Amino acid sequence: MQKSRNLINEVNDLINETSKLSIDKGAKYNVENFIQNAEMLEWAGVSFGEEDTYKISKAINRLAVMSGAQRLAFFGKIFGTQKDYWIICGGLQGAEETAKDPQIEKRGEGVNQLVFWVTDNLLNDWI
Repeated sequence: MQKSRNLINEVNDLINETSKLSIDKGAKYNVENFIQNAEMLEWAGVSFGEEDTYKISKAINRLAVMSGAQRLAFFGKIFGTQKDYWIICGGLQGAEETAKDPQIEKRGEGVNQLVFWVTDNLLNDWI
């Protein structure tokens, strides 16, 4: 219950106090208006329900703040046999890992243009 309250009130309870200081509060994020998109999906006969739609919207905003992603969008939901998985895709800017192989494309280019985050619970952290 507390995790739901924290998500709704945009309290970031998934990271420690030291990490909270490194989050850029003034950063601008390009995050889709998922609630508006969910209304269009409902017209097509696809619905996540009001509660999950609101949780998805808040989870996308929280992920934008935590990850520093420049743009994020809801990608989909996979219905698994044990659990269901929520997926968000987006783009990251910033530090690049050092590539050992020159044939590996850099972040933001080619097949590495998008980053995907997955969770099995909208109240938990994204992987």
